[in-house]
Amino acid sequence: MAAFFVLMLLVVQIGMLAVARTTVSAAIDGTARRAAMAPDRIPQLEDGLLEEFRSSIPGIEVLAIGVERRRNVVTVAVDLRWRPPGPDLVPIVMTVERARMVVVPP
Repeated sequence: MAAFFVLMLLVVQIGMLAVARTTVSAAIDGTARRAAMAPDRIPQLEDGLLEEFRSSIPGIEVLAIGVERRRNVVTVAVDLRWRPPGPDLVPIVMTVERARMVVVPP
């Protein structure tokens, strides 16, 4: 019986990790697209990204955010630590990075 509950705990936490990772990827991708269109708003975009993480993913801790604009590419990289609801079996640290081409208005 105990083995069943441990396995259920693992399945639920792996599922929640997949959902958290997908949510993080979508938020970072959206921030990269917005930064590619309006590079002068990068500090506001970083604050918005932090707020989006806090409101949508329980147990997330942002370690570092980096938005870098090179010549014609914007790169957004975020280092995260995620503590799932319930027992924290293993430390989960992720680095997610997305890049987009800079959009120049006509």
